[in-house]
This record gives sequence, C-alpha cells and structure tokens, in this order.
Amino acid sequence: MRSILITILVLCSMLVVGQNVSYYVKKGEAAFRDKNYALAGDYFLRAIEINPNIVRIQYKYAESLRNNHDYEEAARWYRKVFRSGEHNFPLARFHYATAMKMLGEYDSAYSGYHRFYKLNRLNEALREYVLVSSYEKRVCERLKERDMFLKTKEVRLLDEPFSSEYGEFSPVQLDSSRILISTFREFQLDSIRQVANGILLLHLDNDQHVISIDTLLTDIQYNYSIGSGSTAEHIYFSRCPMNDSIENCKIFSAEISDNKITGMKEVPGDVNLDGTDSRHPCYIQFDGEAYLLFASNRAGGFGKHDIWYSKRNSEGEFLECRNAGRFINSMENELSPFFYVADTVLYFSSTWHGSNGGYDIYGSYGNFSFWTSPVNEGVDINTSYDDLYYIVNPYTRMAHFVSSRKKDKFKVNCCHDIYRFDLPFSKNDSIREIQRVARLTKRKELIRTELRLLTPLDIYFQNDTPDPGSRDTVTMANLLNLLVDYVDVFDDYHVAYTDGLSGRRKEKASNDMHDFFVDHVEVSMDDLNQFASLLEQALRNGDKIKVSVQAFTSPLNNKEYNKNLAKRRIVSLLNFLNNYENGTFVPYLRRGSLIIEQVAYGESKSPDFLSDDIGDLRNSVYSPLAAKERRIQIQAVSVNGDQ
Repeated sequence: MRSILITILVLCSMLVVGQNVSYYVKKGEAAFRDKNYALAGDYFLRAIEINPNIVRIQYKYAESLRNNHDYEEAARWYRKVFRSGEHNFPLARFHYATAMKMLGEYDSAYSGYHRFYKLNRLNEALREYVLVSSYEKRVCERLKERDMFLKTKEVRLLDEPFSSEYGEFSPVQLDSSRILISTFREFQLDSIRQVANGILLLHLDNDQHVISIDTLLTDIQYNYSIGSGSTAEHIYFSRCPMNDSIENCKIFSAEISDNKITGMKEVPGDVNLDGTDSRHPCYIQFDGEAYLLFASNRAGGFGKHDIWYSKRNSEGEFLECRNAGRFINSMENELSPFFYVADTVLYFSSTWHGSNGGYDIYGSYGNFSFWTSPVNEGVDINTSYDDLYYIVNPYTRMAHFVSSRKKDKFKVNCCHDIYRFDLPFSKNDSIREIQRVARLTKRKELIRTELRLLTPLDIYFQNDTPDPGSRDTVTMANLLNLLVDYVDVFDDYHVAYTDGLSGRRKEKASNDMHDFFVDHVEVSMDDLNQFASLLEQALRNGDKIKVSVQAFTSPLNNKEYNKNLAKRRIVSLLNFLNNYENGTFVPYLRRGSLIIEQVAYGESKSPDFLSDDIGDLRNSVYSPLAAKERRIQIQAVSVNGDQ
C-alpha cells in the first residue's frame, strides 16, 4: 500500500510540473506572437527552470533572446540546442552563426555558417538559409581582413532627452532649431504612466542643446517612424501596428501647426498597397521633380524589403512605384533610405552587401536612373550590431544615425539610440568642395581595395565550352550566359558522377558535386557581377585599370585544341564586358583606360594525376577535380600602374 501511495504522489507531482511547464510555455508563445520578446523570454526561462531538459523550450528561449537583441545569451542557448543532438531545430546553428556575427566574433560565425551549410545543403526546405549561409561564410572571411576601414569620425551618443531607456529612431531636423524623433518611453496616458510610442519635437539652441520638448503624438497601438525630407510645415512618417505579427505598415503625411500634428492621412497614390508593408519614407526634391523613397516588401522586388521610389505627379499623387534596382537591393532587407541631394548619394541600411553584422549603412551615388554599387560607410559608423536611419542635417555640420550597439561593457544592446558626428565639410563653398573631393578620394580607395580583395577570382566552365568541337580562338558566347547554363546542368553532372556508386562512396560523391556547384559555379556568377560593378565604379572615378586574365583547361583533348579553347574562354569574358550594362565598358576599352592582359595556358598547368581518358568520363569530365581546372582566373588588378 505504501509503495502505491508513493507512486501516486510522484505521478501527481510530475503532473503538476508538466502543467506548470505547459502554462509558462503557452504564456511565452502568446507574448512572442505579440512581439513582446523580453516577456516571452521570461516565461520560457521559468519553464526551463522547472524542466531544463526540453530542447524545444530551449530553442524558443533562444529565439526570444535573439529577437530581444541579447545575442550573447542567444548564442549560448542555440549552442545548447544543436549540441543536444536534437535534429528538429536545424536553424539553431544558422541563428547561432548570425548571433556570433552580430557580436563581431567572425571566426565563430564563419564556423557556424560553414557547418550549417554542410549539414543542410541538400535540404530544399532550407534552400534560402543555405544560400545565405554560403554567402555569409565568405563575408566573414573577408571581414577579418577589413583593417582598411579606419576610424576617422568621432561618433557621439546623444544623452537625454534624445535617448531613453527603451529606444529611439528616425531623427529628423525640421529647421535650424527643431528636431523630431520617434521614441519608446514612459508617457502619462489616461492618468497612468506606461510605455508607448511617441513623436517628440525638441527645440534646440544655437549649440544644438535641447531647451524644451513638445509631445506631438503618443500611441500604444501603433509605432511611428518619421520620414527624412519632412519640412517645418509638412511631415511624412510610417505607422505600424504595435503587436501585429503580420507586417502591415502604411505611409502617412500630416501638417505641423502650432507644434501640433494635424490632418494625418495616407499618402495618395500607389505607395500603400493592401497586404504589403511600406515604411521609412524619404521625401525629396531633385532635378525639378518630387520623389518619395520608401522600403517595402511588395511584389516585384529582389528580396524581403527593398528600396522603392515614386515620382509625384501634378495632382500630388505618388504613382508608378519603381524598384531602386539590383545594385541597391538584395535577397535580404534594405531599409531607411535617405537621399542627400547635395552629393546625389542614396544612403540606406542593409543586412546584405557584406555587412559587419546586422544592418550596416551604405552609400550609393546616383540620380534615379543609375546607381553605383553600395559602399559600406566604415566601422566608425557601422558596428556588428544594427545601424540605421542615417540622415544628414541640412542646417548644421552634423549627421545622425541610430544604432543598437552596446553603450558600455555592462549593458546588453537591447535598444536603439541616436548618435551624431560632424560632417567633413563646412557651409563655406570652397571648404565644402575641398572636403567633397576628400570624401570622393576615400570612396575611390575603398573601391580599389575591394577590387584587390576580390582577386584572384576563378570563374568556371562546362567541359569543352564555349563552342564544343571548335578550333577557333574567338567566340560569340557571353561568359554570364555560360554560367547560367552551367548551373542548369547540375543534375546531369550529379547523375554522371554518382552513377554506379553506393553507400558512403555515393553519399560522398553527391556531397562533393553539390559543394562544387554551390561554392564554385554559383559563386562565380555573384563574384563576376560584383567584379564588373566595382570595375565600372573605379573607371567612372577616373582610374586606369589593367586586368590580368589567365585561362586553363583540363587535359582532355590535345594541347593545341586546349590552348584555343582557353583563348575562347577569355574572349567570352571580353564579350561579357563589352555587353555589360549596354556597353558601359566599351569606351574605356577603346581609349585604353581598361586594359585586359591575356594568357591562355590551356592544359599546361593542370596536375599530372588528372584523367585525360575519353572512356572514363566520370573522372575526366564530371569529377570536381577535373571541373576545377576548366576556368579563367582574374589574377591581378593594377590600378593606375600600382599592383
């Protein structure tokens, strides 16, 4: 009887524990859906304290920490998840790598991305994450070498009332004495002090110190982001549901009268589409036209949120929204655009383009019909955390941006704060021109450095391409088209290389082939486009550039044939350059600003152990070892005579 009673008590105790765990998990999941990640983490941690062995709850806790920007703790718990041997959470390793990158731990981030890629490269359900991990591991390798981003700006954190305990964003100067900020902080609402989103109008003295504050708007249901380009009488802003799990921001305009917001209404035209998210407006006047730039996840973009723009018509409507294009936008997020008319530079933030971690601020020269490739604004502005909302103050020699970086070694980077630095120019026109030239010189050097870091650059070819069987030394083929065709024949190469194998040998052959296509063929397309973009910018900046190109083949066929084949491969690169962006390189090639040095080695540099047996196509044609020999290599870039 006693043993039965003990058993009943144990079962009851287990039931109570299970009920407590379930209670906290449900509360945590509800808070997570409401985007209250700090509260969600508290609930999941309570559940873990009751039962520390449930991996599913550990993963939810790590997700809450990551979304609450506590990357150090998030990385620790993601590591627990993937080291537990539990395979139901493959993204734990990916998010671990992302958290480590946010912390600036690029070695660990590289290892995490690389391991995630290796384990999941054949998982079609995770295809997007696999592509990102392949890209990010290369980014992390390069970040370790980026000592050339020297700190040249004295960046200063703004104290109260610019900064609060909960976070600020989108500072906008209305005139020389007034600045708007969006903020989360405690407000007195209905006789109760509670945290809400608000728009504050700060009145400044001549030294940019705050002398008084007007609270223009407070809301517990929506958050607001003031748009750059707002004027003393008219403002643009985005309004987003505070706890809506579906992104559904809209862009509004309003008037400012007697330090109050009046006449709030949605922007007329096609900017706000049902079922899509539009945010971070930037209103500007440029070349006699009025434009509204914004970030949106609408259809027709290149990734998640892209930068879009619309020209205002004579009726005041913003119609025909256009994407800013592939140089600006990526498969990830681009946010908070700001166009600085004086220098015709589009600034924006992105998690792509080789960011230091999180969102980095980039600049791209352009005029709405053409944009240069984005240039990272440097480590004095960009950290491994989120850096956004860059804006130039047109009334002072200052710029502002927002960052989630740690303010000191004891503080978790939970919140966004406003930072300021002096711009490198004065209102005096002659000084301004000198400083503008200095800025352009620095950007030119960054482009040159990026070009050199990208080389040596290997670009791969299918067997006997271009023009199989030809003995010509020239071809009409375009290298980019050849790469697209190469990606499309992965299944043919995979079948031919794994045919007749079984067990571990077949698995290894399959993995090797998949690695070759992702790490070499697909990467070739990205690197070729990046190289062309950087090359174009350097030439446009007035640089004279010499590019050395070598071409190689596998030993299949005779030496004379292979030498001609190698020459055709170089010509396919020349065809790509001649046709790039409607012939943009042609004038530079004609006048000698761009020189291509060519060396066709053919098979002479291939290792002796490679098969040249036409009867053994698996090894002589389809093996990754043979495939890696079929390439051209952009070996060196000389800018203005310097190696």
